Amino acid sequence: MEAAELGYAGPWRSKGLTIEFSDLVFKASGKVILNGVSGRFRSGHLSAVMGPSGAGKTSLLNILSGFTPPSQLEGTITLDGEPRDLSKLRQQLCYITQEFSMLEYLSVRETMHIAANLKLGPTVGNEKKNIVIDDVASTLGLVGVMDSRVHTLSGGEKKRLAIGLELVSNPPIMFCDEPTSGLDSVSSLQVMTRLQNLAHDAGRTIIVVIHSPSSRLLELVDDLLLLAKGQCIYNGTLQDLLPTFESIGIQCPQYYNRADFALEVACKERGDHIQELVTMANEKHHKRTGNFYIDKPPAANHVFSLTSGKDEIAAIAIKEEGSISKSELSLVHRDQEVHHTKRGSYGAPRLTQFCILLKRATICNIRDLKIAFLKLTSTCLVALLIGAVYYNFGQDGSKLPSNFSCLFFIVIYHFYAVSLVNILLYPLEVSVIVREHFNNWYALSMYYLAKMLADLPYLILSPVLFVTISYYLTDQPRDWERYSLFLLANVVVTILAQGVGCFFGVSFNTQVGLFLMTTCTMPMFLMSGFFIHLDDLSPYVKWLSYISIFRYALEASSYAIFGFGREPLECPEISCPYNDPQKFLTDMGLEACTYWRNILVLCFYIIVSQIAVFVALKRRISKSKER
Repeated sequence: MEAAELGYAGPWRSKGLTIEFSDLVFKASGKVILNGVSGRFRSGHLSAVMGPSGAGKTSLLNILSGFTPPSQLEGTITLDGEPRDLSKLRQQLCYITQEFSMLEYLSVRETMHIAANLKLGPTVGNEKKNIVIDDVASTLGLVGVMDSRVHTLSGGEKKRLAIGLELVSNPPIMFCDEPTSGLDSVSSLQVMTRLQNLAHDAGRTIIVVIHSPSSRLLELVDDLLLLAKGQCIYNGTLQDLLPTFESIGIQCPQYYNRADFALEVACKERGDHIQELVTMANEKHHKRTGNFYIDKPPAANHVFSLTSGKDEIAAIAIKEEGSISKSELSLVHRDQEVHHTKRGSYGAPRLTQFCILLKRATICNIRDLKIAFLKLTSTCLVALLIGAVYYNFGQDGSKLPSNFSCLFFIVIYHFYAVSLVNILLYPLEVSVIVREHFNNWYALSMYYLAKMLADLPYLILSPVLFVTISYYLTDQPRDWERYSLFLLANVVVTILAQGVGCFFGVSFNTQVGLFLMTTCTMPMFLMSGFFIHLDDLSPYVKWLSYISIFRYALEASSYAIFGFGREPLECPEISCPYNDPQKFLTDMGLEACTYWRNILVLCFYIIVSQIAVFVALKRRISKSKER
């Protein structure tokens, strides 16, 4: 069954939009990045942006795609002659960044299915989605690797997959930042050939930033915009590039790579002609002279699209004699109505997003066997070590202070073992979030909730294993209530540690995050009441004990084991000053504490830490957009 018969426009059938911009000025940190840049990118053509390093190529893509805030810009941008509407633009474009991070433990098919479910929504049936995925895979040459894990793909296959993930929603505009970087010549040619086919056969507007292409790669490009020091020195067809240079006396040697020659001109290695070329380019743009400014109608492709952009899911095939059946037309109108009434700014409703992202995160956690094995193995080994060091201390009245040290170590282990791992691992997933959120896959809040819930089983399983092993070996009270309360305190500490680790992992790079996390928690560690009696603290620093998470965790754990009216312990020695747990709690200043108050304070810290993670994640994405 054909895709068009099911109401899908397909990757070959999309109406592109001509992008025009005039006198763009962009400054960052007091430095002028773009200075009066004007140009256009035509639909149905593969357009390239070239220029030396620092010329403003990526900045131009960020501006046109809407990722740079309009408040920082001067100039005008239009789509098909109409002023740019950022809210609509986000639904009509996709931006494939130079760094194309993906979740490596999913297969290509699973990755594309998730993209289709998020971008097309539940109103498009599974049969249609499967046809979309097969069509995109065939277009990009990914059919042979559909069942392979992402981490096994080559660089070229990953690039094509990154393009395919955005193609499932049939965007009319595609931005690609250096799609050939890091690839060999064969892979680069494959990627650029696919992009050219998508532009010519599908009528899309495709803009790529490309650095030093070979002659063969450059031949695939239709239009070129050449930048030098933040100014446009040429914008037009590739065929008109050398005649334009020759008109001002810049002659390209025979058999010389035109891309290398253009970059040499931009770097003034062929003489200083920059200002002259800028004047010519601006005059050509404002007077709209030449065939470059004559829009030709797109070639007929036997498909009539009733909607555009992201909503172009409904389309019908026009028969050779030009007739359209009423049933086909009614199908298109029904699909169009559904998409306009039920879809918001995202392809899928928020609840659907949450379910899809939760399933994805759970699959990745299960398949990441190496990390899971290391986590659980280290948990069991350290628990056995604790059991060996503090063996049978729990019921010995002469060793009660040492048992108190055991409880404190268990709390410390759960906090740092989880927080440090999250600082190291969470940044690896942030780049995936940035790319997907850029392209309007889902609401950030839905990802955050799904990720938090998917991590919860491990955050519970780890302390259950650790506490069960260490509790038994250290001979703590054989009382299910005390065991449950002690376990609950450590589960709460583990969940809190996850939030703290994620916050520092999202907010800073790995090295800075590790340093700041340990620096910020060490004062809390000191003010926990283990190293110094809280009543002995100076009034000037005593307030720090009230914000110490370790204080509340230690008090809750100690009260679960020693509190609730526990009877005096047996004393195998001549004298046991602390065989009475109540006396020990009094001497440690814990006689007035209550278990549930400490748990509630820790829960409050969990809420604060999770809010901080979400805010930091939003800030990280906003900063990524501005770069």
